[in-house]
Amino acid sequence: MPKGGARPGAGRKSYNLSEKEKRSLLSAARRKQRETGKRIADILLEMIYDPQPDPKAKQIKLTAIRVYYDVITVKEGFKTVEKHNYAPAIGLPPIKERPKEIDFFIPVESKKLS
Repeated sequence: MPKGGARPGAGRKSYNLSEKEKRSLLSAARRKQRETGKRIADILLEMIYDPQPDPKAKQIKLTAIRVYYDVITVKEGFKTVEKHNYAPAIGLPPIKERPKEIDFFIPVESKKLS
């Protein structure tokens, strides 16, 4: 049963939940970036080049960053469309010109019409 009002097309448009979650995650990331002055990519590079990393904290941060990038990145979808060129089911013979010797059977009135 579609959501919305009783009439078809009534009510608000349905939206993809993942899109809503993606927008909320992006806005939270922007807020955190303004607070800390660091982007997630900056934090990731700091962790990569950290000379003495804490393995447990590093694993937790890497997992969180992986989840973030999985949600944010656009997944490409490819759809192949096959185009069929079906011929007619019945083969029709080619149209032939009418021989001149048959013209004398056609009445004069019908010759004037064509």
